[in-house]
Amino acid sequence: MQPTDARHLKARIIVAGGRITQVNGSFHVPRQSGAGCYRVTIDGLFPTCSCDDHDLTGGECKHILAARLWVVEKGSETQPAPAEPVAPPTTPKRKTYVQDWPNYNLAQNREKDHFQDLLADLCQPIPDPARNPKGGRPTVPARDAAFFAIFKVYCGFSARRFACDVQSAHDRGCVSAPVSHNSVLKALESPALTPHLHDLIRRSAAPLAAVEQDFAVDSSGFCTNSYTRWFDVKYGQKELQQWVKPHIVTGVRTNVVTAVEIHDKRKNDCNVLPSLVQTTAKTFTVREVSADKAYTATANFEAVEKHGGTLYAAFKNNSTGGVGGLYQKMYHLFSLNREDYLTHYHKRSNVESTFSAVKRKFGEMVRSKTETAQTNEVLCKFVCQNVTCLISAMYELGITPPGWSDVAGDRAVIPFPGVG
Repeated sequence: MQPTDARHLKARIIVAGGRITQVNGSFHVPRQSGAGCYRVTIDGLFPTCSCDDHDLTGGECKHILAARLWVVEKGSETQPAPAEPVAPPTTPKRKTYVQDWPNYNLAQNREKDHFQDLLADLCQPIPDPARNPKGGRPTVPARDAAFFAIFKVYCGFSARRFACDVQSAHDRGCVSAPVSHNSVLKALESPALTPHLHDLIRRSAAPLAAVEQDFAVDSSGFCTNSYTRWFDVKYGQKELQQWVKPHIVTGVRTNVVTAVEIHDKRKNDCNVLPSLVQTTAKTFTVREVSADKAYTATANFEAVEKHGGTLYAAFKNNSTGGVGGLYQKMYHLFSLNREDYLTHYHKRSNVESTFSAVKRKFGEMVRSKTETAQTNEVLCKFVCQNVTCLISAMYELGITPPGWSDVAGDRAVIPFPGVG
């Protein structure tokens, strides 16, 4: 058997590991990464494996191929060597994607300047809260507070080391006045900032509505420096690191984030999809949404269809479609036309790319201590993601919304939608 694709190559690597065992007619094939193994049967017309890949595609996964190769190699140990040498395995050619390097480099080189200008324009409509009738020291304008909180997350510095960037933003005309590092921290800790950040995410994604119609949904965790309290450990519970769990919808072409919700870290993913799609549909035309099997529910299929789109979610191995309605229709489409269905479903990998990009560029941890500040810090990361996606789209996709000045000029301005 000559390896003709990546699955065959991975199967040979698994066999070379030498840890496949046969027990009661089935094979225990180790995971290629991590501990544990999968149960494989290759007798009969329809081989089976307990892995997700076989469950989703119904075809031969690398574990089934590895079991077949292992049987062949074990049988060949008692047979004479072949008369002709066997050709060495060929490594399949890795799929590559075209990159517009000149424009990509320009976007990266000029990103920080454009980021400050666009963020200042984006924060401009944020209204100030009512003044305290009893007087007191004037507060930092709400638009400046939002700007500094987001820009701090973009720069990745501590509040004190961020002081130079505060002064630089003021010299550039992005804010009305420089502030102390304590004011930046107070901005992140303010509950009043949270609804503004949600609105900034929606409005910063809006200029890309012309190119995004297909979306992917998922959740992930951003770890914190907080742990469970000592007496919880004392009475039998393990000490666990806390994390913030955002649920997002992202465009599959530009990786812009169209909606974010942050709930309790143990909240079921399935129940969040309708509200996320509803928020996305306020700005974007929703043609299709891709999601993993955690989102497979009748209410979710109907929620996406309500906004004119189609949900392509993976089905669990015990799904039957017996509930009827739209769920049954999509289940039969998945069962009878699986290859075409998976073409749409595999767009879901883009949401993993979005989370990876956010964590690599803006940090996979949050530095804040309080729950409100942690939530705001994670939301700031997604505002940063959207603004940087917009800058990349301007250079690489040639998107020029009305009112955008020449990107090579001193200041780039986009007429972002107003608050509302």
